[in-house]
Amino acid sequence: MSLSEAECRALEPLAAEWLTRGATPADMARALTDGLPPTITNPGGLARTRLETKMPPKKNDAAETRPLRARVTRVLMACATCDADERTAKIINGVCEECRAEPEMSEEEIKKGFEEIAYLGTTTARFLKQKLERRTGGPVPDTFRPVPIEDRVHYHYRDNRDRIANGLPPRRWNP
Repeated sequence: MSLSEAECRALEPLAAEWLTRGATPADMARALTDGLPPTITNPGGLARTRLETKMPPKKNDAAETRPLRARVTRVLMACATCDADERTAKIINGVCEECRAEPEMSEEEIKKGFEEIAYLGTTTARFLKQKLERRTGGPVPDTFRPVPIEDRVHYHYRDNRDRIANGLPPRRWNP
């Protein structure tokens, strides 16, 4: 396919557009020469039509400027008692300094705390059991329940049991 100098100059902007869209000169040559008819009467018009119709799509600028997806490279530690994270408080062995600084409990206070937690836990479990029995119309053994009553007791009781076991005072709450 022979082209005159004037036709080449007229096709130059289309070829430049192809190159800005990421095409190679081999891509352009393939688009221009694949499946040519045996005789060509207007080579400049054929080249223009092929360059316009087979133009590659524009590059997506948004994809290039879009920030990369973040990867998790670090996990934040949280205090076991107050849920403060390590960005706001220094955590040592899973407990923040503020919770560690709480006054130490004497053996008598620890024993009293255990008794209080045990009483509150069993009382709550008893009330929960009575409520469930009223709903079902009679006593239901724990083997027929999806979760035993004692395991359904509010987590504050278990949390305070763990706090007392670690020598920390129990938290007060309104049940």
